[in-house]
Amino acid sequence: MWETVVFDPPDHIVLLGDLRLSMLSALGCDNPRMSQFFDPPPSISIFDAYREHIERLSRDWAGCGWADDPLARRLLGAGRLLYGDLAGADEILNNLPAEPTERPFGARFVPLLPQRMLRWALPLPREKYCLNWPDRLCENSPEQAEFRRWLGYHRERIIWQEIEGFYLLA
Repeated sequence: MWETVVFDPPDHIVLLGDLRLSMLSALGCDNPRMSQFFDPPPSISIFDAYREHIERLSRDWAGCGWADDPLARRLLGAGRLLYGDLAGADEILNNLPAEPTERPFGARFVPLLPQRMLRWALPLPREKYCLNWPDRLCENSPEQAEFRRWLGYHRERIIWQEIEGFYLLA
């Protein structure tokens, strides 16, 4: 029988906030039995530790061929987005699935997390209907085109808020 591992992060890791903690969980970094377990010492900046961890995962996954997997690329792109690298949004948009991803009712569904991170982390306008439904994002969709247009138009005005873990529009 498998033992359930529950990750109860220490206080210094909780400072990352819900979005980054969700990303770490989706990447398997919340399991002490996994090689990618995220366990930085409290003496270093938790935000630097998060960035370095995502960058290390990117290198490790590139070395084992996972970098060719669109879901892995979206997940790592979302991880980058959440340390202030706006190119992570492009990585998500460039690796969308061919069809919208359906989520089982009530389930935590990792394949949708990167698309949802776009909605949760970016200062998207609420009145733009297609930007508020990231679950519909797929390759060559009107939603993908609208996200690209919005990012292209606002890219220079989007400002990262490290402690809060999201972007603002200047």
